Amino acid sequence: MQTNSKKDNCIYLSGAVKEANGFIWMSLLEANGLVQIDINTGVARFVECFKNEIQEYQLHTQIVLYKNKMFFIPWNGINIAIYEFEKNELRYVIGNNRNPGRFVSGMQDGRYLYLVSETFHTIVKFDMDEEKIIDVYELKEINQEDEFLGHVMPLKIGTYLWKITGSSQGSWKFDLHNNQYLLQENLFEKKVRLVAGCTEGEFFWLLDDNDILYQLSENGTYINQYDLSIAMDYILKEEKRESLNCIFLNNILYVISYGKGCIIKIPFSGDEFLVHESQYQKFENLLVYVEDRILTIESNSKLVFINEVEKKEITFHVSPDFYDTYIMKKEGILQENKFYNMGLESYIECLCKKKDNLLSDQESCDMSIGKSIIDICWRV
Repeated sequence: MQTNSKKDNCIYLSGAVKEANGFIWMSLLEANGLVQIDINTGVARFVECFKNEIQEYQLHTQIVLYKNKMFFIPWNGINIAIYEFEKNELRYVIGNNRNPGRFVSGMQDGRYLYLVSETFHTIVKFDMDEEKIIDVYELKEINQEDEFLGHVMPLKIGTYLWKITGSSQGSWKFDLHNNQYLLQENLFEKKVRLVAGCTEGEFFWLLDDNDILYQLSENGTYINQYDLSIAMDYILKEEKRESLNCIFLNNILYVISYGKGCIIKIPFSGDEFLVHESQYQKFENLLVYVEDRILTIESNSKLVFINEVEKKEITFHVSPDFYDTYIMKKEGILQENKFYNMGLESYIECLCKKKDNLLSDQESCDMSIGKSIIDICWRV
């Protein structure tokens, strides 16, 4: 799952992220809170706390946009949160129990949202128009090697959700029309350790720990494999292949290394990857991807969509009422262990770099009751 590291190449992942209506919306990683950043001005505002949640860390793994609403997929959260733009409000669909959702992904099929559990053993069908759970599907046949979804997240092609593994036990797919699990055997000739995967068009692209990229058809049939070691070794060298992700956009494979803080761009032409024409780009602090765009924030001031020519630069700063809104939404209750405050503070400090420059209005900054409360808690 997503991590936050303060070491050398500091990679700050903000939790679940979605770009919509001119804003970047974030369910914070280390704190219970919904934040919006204006793409044009860089102003960050605290919108709301997620109600009736027990935990604070990484409440959500994903945000799904549908019509005029955002749906928050719960990880440590126990509810499905829904934000409606027209009403500017959060509401909730309460889970069946008080346990964390532990859903790694939300896959959309028309009006229906399928929430996939961390093991793929549970899939929840959710109607986004009616805002209610329709059914829950359980996988009864569980293999010993099948306890965790692994490095490749659920993938959707056509009317199937896939859990693809390189194990000898086979892979599973879920038929969205018939609502049943199907075992898929022998996708690979031998056991492989997959470290990343994505879809593009009618194909699966799956990367193993030896830098071999497998191309499979939409029904899981082997098509081809490509050796990407020249491109991968240049920057990752002998390091273990982990904390990777990949995206295939516009005939370019983007391999994201969170450990190295870089993106490897490998062009695809004809029927081959041009590994000798690979490019590498470092990123700082924050990296997300939304639909067909990869977004990074560099040097805490430069907003960049990597797979587009234009680079948009804005200076991030927090609105004068940010902390007051936070205190009000939190109903004045701050946890004794200060974990919530530290999560919020680290997010702001990472985004805006210096706490002295957090607010655009310095006078408001000095007079803010909310900021005074936060500062007191931070020093205790």
